[in-house]
Amino acid sequence: MLQMTVGQFDQVITDLMMPGKEGIETIIELRRTFPATKVIAMSGGPNSPLISSNLKAAQCLGAHATLLKPFTLEQLMTEVNQVLNQTGEPGKNPPGGSIPTA
Repeated sequence: MLQMTVGQFDQVITDLMMPGKEGIETIIELRRTFPATKVIAMSGGPNSPLISSNLKAAQCLGAHATLLKPFTLEQLMTEVNQVLNQTGEPGKNPPGGSIPTA
């Protein structure tokens, strides 16, 4: 994970399937180390129960929103803006959020 030693980011967008460190692990670490940083998690591939489960897990572990790939730039920007303006606890997908249903 990028060492966030220079300062704190307002928002991080992470994929859930990455080499080296999984997105779930990244979310846990971010929420513990930088609790004010907002997180958007994304994942994609064949729409399977595993993808849906991973996105739901990300939300339960503190992601402020999730996106199912592929998504448009407009969808990404909508989520980024909603999350930046969101108040309250993470894990509550804002209206228009993209957690898929199985």
